[in-house]
Amino acid sequence: MMKNVITHLMILSVLSLCASPYAASAAEQSAASIFAEQANSVVLIGAVINKKISHLGSGFIVRPDGLIVTNYHVVSGAKEIFIKLKDSQIFPNARVLSFDEEKDIAFIKIDAAKLKTVVLGNSSNVKIGEQVIVIGNPLGLESTLSDGLISAFRTLNDGRRFLQISVPLSSGSSGSPLFNMKGEVIGVTTSGRLDGQNLNFAIPINSVRSLMMLSKYDIPKEKEKSGIEFYTVKAKDTLYAISKRYDTTSEIIMKLNGLSDTTISAGQALKVPAKK
Repeated sequence: MMKNVITHLMILSVLSLCASPYAASAAEQSAASIFAEQANSVVLIGAVINKKISHLGSGFIVRPDGLIVTNYHVVSGAKEIFIKLKDSQIFPNARVLSFDEEKDIAFIKIDAAKLKTVVLGNSSNVKIGEQVIVIGNPLGLESTLSDGLISAFRTLNDGRRFLQISVPLSSGSSGSPLFNMKGEVIGVTTSGRLDGQNLNFAIPINSVRSLMMLSKYDIPKEKEKSGIEFYTVKAKDTLYAISKRYDTTSEIIMKLNGLSDTTISAGQALKVPAKK
């Protein structure tokens, strides 16, 4: 009888664990552990605007072949972009694959393989008072770890949502990953108030997820065929204007890109006939 009771209790315990919504969730870690695991996925971004103007920012790797997320304002107007990894590898010819100026998000690509990536979390589960950390490059000081709390949720008049955080940030921190204490990225640091101490903001990571239509924007490492190059669509571009610029027709560009109509969007990478 006692044996049967023990067996029954063991079965109930197993079923209880399986039914628990937290059974498969990641465990919380120390800031030191998260830094040790994630710092190699954070990059320093250098953007050269012209001979006299350049600035630094941060970003993080979301795909092993070198796809990087950062703020659009970090790379806006850049003539050249370089990426530096924590192990000091430098990639001088980074390119912007896509961007959303309004959401202040950009996707950058370097030609690499087997890179360490971050784990994206769910910003819908974030709670006010939750402890968070940032790994970034404030003032170019690489791999700087900072911590703070989720202070509030803010929604602008245009509907954009932000996480208000108490993590201290400086110039160069833009584009850094905001981690929860499970080591998951829940936001992208974007801006702060100069007139408010430790009054800073991050874009919820779920807003970034909605932009990750990578098949639409991804430019292959090698050109698919001779005579093809790529053009990144600007805000006011039309397919007709682009076709004239490359001395071709809208129909040919549509065929090259598998488009069913002339609809294009800012940040989209289009295959176009190479200029002769």
